[in-house]
Amino acid sequence: MQMLPDISGKCTSDKLNKVCEICEKSKQTRDKFSLSDRQALNIFDLIHCDLWGPYKTPSSCGASYFLTIVDDCSQAVLIYLLKEKIEVLVTLKKNFTLIKRQYNKCVKMVRSDNGTEFMCLKQYFMQQGILHQTSCVGTPQ
Repeated sequence: MQMLPDISGKCTSDKLNKVCEICEKSKQTRDKFSLSDRQALNIFDLIHCDLWGPYKTPSSCGASYFLTIVDDCSQAVLIYLLKEKIEVLVTLKKNFTLIKRQYNKCVKMVRSDNGTEFMCLKQYFMQQGILHQTSCVGTPQ
């Protein structure tokens, strides 16, 4: 108890309420993204994909990337750990096959950023009859 600072009436409120630089930075805010009133009506009509990485510290299985797939209707999220960026095509194909076999559904539309890992799949998407939409640059929402 003797090591705790004195917080009796002797201390001024300036000392007790000192501004913490880290607290200020962590409380910075921005306007919320507006909620979209557009949502897919059926599962797997629209999926959102994004690839994150590479990370400087690989996972225990050696993965440096992870691919997130979000179903727009159900908001279900699938995450795949990848060792290389080039694994995106194989992983998406496996995911589409899983959806077909387990849910008897076909993915109708894929929405992604303009990353090279998705842009190189345009031919595959066209062959499969999947629409590919890309986000506008600088719009993280």
